[in-house]
Amino acid sequence: MIYAPYASSSFQKWFGERLNTLSSDVSHFMGDNLVALILGGGYGRGEGGVVQEDGQEKPYNDIDLTIIVNEPGSVDRHGLEEIAKNTAKSLGIEVDFSRPLAPSDVENWPNSLMWHDLLNGHIVLFGDADILTRLAPPELARPLDSVEALRLLLNRGSGLLWAMLVERDYAKAPDPDFIRRNAYKCILALGDSILIASGRYSTQYLGRAETLAEVCVLKPEACCLDIEDRYRAALTFKFTPDTAPDLDTSISGLRQISDAWISVFLYLERSRLTTSTIELKKIEEYLTWKGVREPAQNGAACWPRNVVQNVMLGRLSLRYPREYLYRRLPALLSAEKTNPGGWSRDVQSYLRIWRRFN
Repeated sequence: MIYAPYASSSFQKWFGERLNTLSSDVSHFMGDNLVALILGGGYGRGEGGVVQEDGQEKPYNDIDLTIIVNEPGSVDRHGLEEIAKNTAKSLGIEVDFSRPLAPSDVENWPNSLMWHDLLNGHIVLFGDADILTRLAPPELARPLDSVEALRLLLNRGSGLLWAMLVERDYAKAPDPDFIRRNAYKCILALGDSILIASGRYSTQYLGRAETLAEVCVLKPEACCLDIEDRYRAALTFKFTPDTAPDLDTSISGLRQISDAWISVFLYLERSRLTTSTIELKKIEEYLTWKGVREPAQNGAACWPRNVVQNVMLGRLSLRYPREYLYRRLPALLSAEKTNPGGWSRDVQSYLRIWRRFN
């Protein structure tokens, strides 16, 4: 089994043995309630990252695990967290379990980027090998809706904003590589979002750079965004972080990535939104546009939920809280230079909402 394309066979064997131990621990702990344990993320696609430490190959990415059970409400999350901690010590990386899903949850998955990628890039560690392909709705075989490009940019742009906050010394880094990793992930999202919006996105990373180059040839405005070289560097980081090109992670370097994010964001929104009142050429135009970004979350049937969620955030609105994030993030990325002290307080407030609705 290949978990990382640029790792040795001895790494694949070692990593697989640790996953087998993890699977046995989860199966023993959950008993008959466990239907399936599924490895997603980079290692589930066979595209995980590795780094060299003291002459040894080490995994770099987190382990993303999805669990499917008969009775989600009866799962002991504390016990799963203990298994995750023990596995994390063995592997030297974070281990994350999804919230427990019932088979019926899989049958009702929306065609979102998260579920699309899991369906098209996973390894079943326990359970029937075809469980996802058998249960997932046919809609997940369709190309992703362009709003998924917007959501991806929102999340990776927020990660960049957090990195800028850390670089400014207004927050502590969760780990030593936090700034560089979030900067590269944001760059990767710039190219991926263009692929999603053009209907050319594929779950597998291998080959994406060539596809992006084709899209840029066909779409001159996308070519003018000038992200292809950065995107290739980000792909190198994805697979082998310690061989990736040097990246300027000073506040000046992060600003350059921020400017690129804003350019791609506006390009995609011009392509996605249909409005005759503004052209969305400038960030100021986007910030004052009164339309909704996600109509499915803002219909009349959603208003009671939206009101409750907004009241919990201390304001009144019928709109889904993520609409606030879409307007606020470009403004914060643009305002970092002008008033760092006030900016940092606004960013921390923004990030609290983003962590809940990302």
